[in-house]
Order: sequence, then C-alpha cells, then structure tokens
Amino acid sequence: MSEEELKTEAEKVHFAVMAIGAAADMLGISPSEMQQRLERAGIVKGLLFDLYEVEHTLSLKHVAEDVIEALKNRE
Repeated sequence: MSEEELKTEAEKVHFAVMAIGAAADMLGISPSEMQQRLERAGIVKGLLFDLYEVEHTLSLKHVAEDVIEALKNRE
C-alpha cells in the first residue's frame, strides 16, 4: 500500500470514529455499544468506509443522523 493510500485509510478510520461517537451521543449510548451495533448491522464498512467520499463532505451532525437512520433500518 502506498503512502497516499495509507493516509486515505487513516482518514477514513478517523472519520468513522468521529461519526460513531457523534451517533452514540445522539442516542445516549457509549461509543463501544454503538460500534458493536453498527458492526452487527454491517454499517461501518457499507456506509462510513464505502461511502466516505460522499459522507465526509457532510456535517458531523448529518453523518450521525445518517448512521442512526441506517441502524434503525437494519435492526
């Protein structure tokens, strides 16, 4: 993996951590509980990583709302 690819992956991980934390805050649960629920539903990869190019252009509040909506649709 090139240095640029590693940088992009690190940015995606940072983005996912922020989105998970913001969504957890909105639901009043811990970030670890949110992450577990998202992983079970397949949302971390499908929404936060695969759609990073679109999602990272949105406000953190909007991304958190997208995460919560996706979770509600899958649980």
